[in-house]
Amino acid sequence: MRPSYQFYSSMLQCIAEVNGKIHRSLYLPQRLEIKRGNISIRYNQKRLLMGDTLFLQCVAETTFNGRIKLDWVFNRQDSKTTPRCCEVKRNLYQGSPVYKSYSNLTIWNITMEDKGLYICQENNNTALQANITITVYKKSFLNVRCKRRCIYEVTAGQRMLKIGVRVDAFPRPNVTWFKDGKPLPVNHTFQLDTLNYRLKILEVNVKYAGNYTFALSNTKHGLYKNITVQLIVNEKPKIYEKDTDLKTNNAVFLGSENTLRCTASGLPSPSFMWAWEPCSQTDEFCRERGKRIYLSKETLKSDLPLSNRILSIEEMVLTHGEKTKTLSSLTILTSNISGIYYCIAVNKVGIDERSIQFFVSDVADFMEAEPLVSMIEGYDARLQCKAAKYIYNQLAWFSPLGEKIPVIDTESFRSNYSISLTLVIKNVTQQDKGQYKCKAWAQKNITNMMQLNTQLFIRGIFFENNTLIIERAKKEDEGLYLCKATNELGEVHTTALITVE
Repeated sequence: MRPSYQFYSSMLQCIAEVNGKIHRSLYLPQRLEIKRGNISIRYNQKRLLMGDTLFLQCVAETTFNGRIKLDWVFNRQDSKTTPRCCEVKRNLYQGSPVYKSYSNLTIWNITMEDKGLYICQENNNTALQANITITVYKKSFLNVRCKRRCIYEVTAGQRMLKIGVRVDAFPRPNVTWFKDGKPLPVNHTFQLDTLNYRLKILEVNVKYAGNYTFALSNTKHGLYKNITVQLIVNEKPKIYEKDTDLKTNNAVFLGSENTLRCTASGLPSPSFMWAWEPCSQTDEFCRERGKRIYLSKETLKSDLPLSNRILSIEEMVLTHGEKTKTLSSLTILTSNISGIYYCIAVNKVGIDERSIQFFVSDVADFMEAEPLVSMIEGYDARLQCKAAKYIYNQLAWFSPLGEKIPVIDTESFRSNYSISLTLVIKNVTQQDKGQYKCKAWAQKNITNMMQLNTQLFIRGIFFENNTLIIERAKKEDEGLYLCKATNELGEVHTTALITVE
């Protein structure tokens, strides 16, 4: 009989009548899931030695009611000579909502025939597949070479330096680092990257220069290789006198011989150059104007215009502990012109420069004034104060009461080597005596003020009954005195020699 088909909600029923008897069959339809994806291959190693075991796991994902049959395609899958070369195990993980199908491939005692491409795919469905290439070596090996260079040359102060080597080896070797034959300590300065065979040095310093050895070893297979990388750390020149100059001004005496010195360190050891720039005579202060005259042993043979005569330029290398320094000396035979000398330390990675103010003066110790002036009452007194030019540009006199004396009562003068201010007191009396102060300062640095005192002493000299009276006679009153008598008829005179003991 032809069965009748009746459909209920989500259920299928089949009814058939056989020999007058009715038979019913109920079926629950199951829809198979066609969604699949996320196929991948996991492995224990991609590179193996002959005799090792290869394990590959293929995973693909679906969902409820989904089924995926994963097959492997590789060189020896149908081998008849070694039918037990491999094993395939399949499994299904029914998670919620993801179902995972697994296919595990294991190959024992791998041979050179097993190298190549391995493909995992759904049965007869090339759209869902993953692949991996397996490399098989006949024997272990260890080769190492420098990545880009075997000598690294850097400048001190570099934030970070990476030193690496290129390793071609199987199996993967262990690495140990040495510096100059000693094990390298692990600290905040050295960072060891064993995965990439790389060494990181933070804040490169001169003390980190040396030979770094990468010791590679595979004890299981008896493989050992060393490679040494040299690190050269250069250092920019540093002139030590700059730390102690403190921008102080020094005057040299006119016509004197002077030696200027500069000491510098650096790697490689620096050499020195000297330059000179004269001051402008019209300026109150000596300024750098960018008109340098470079000095050398060749220029010593001829007299340069607007320059002091140079006796010698010498250079020598000094060793202080582990530090090597270069000392350069410039000897000036005759100091006649004020200016600025420059010592310039140079090496392949940098330059350092020191400016030396060289102010020639006819004033000793920056400033001078007579400590004591003795004047006869009724005469004009002249108190002179001098200061070194370029170091000071302002002078002023102050009375014994501390009052600044007006400029109108003074006379100023400027030469190539000094400035002077003369206080003129006309027709001095006993009221003018006392201690006068002369102050010198630079207008741009009023805190650097210098002061000298001059004591003005007034001596009384007068006539009484045609008699010359000198009070409190001093050594300077010695000499020949002339007395004249004059009337309308003529003139007569007499002399007297006075000695003061």
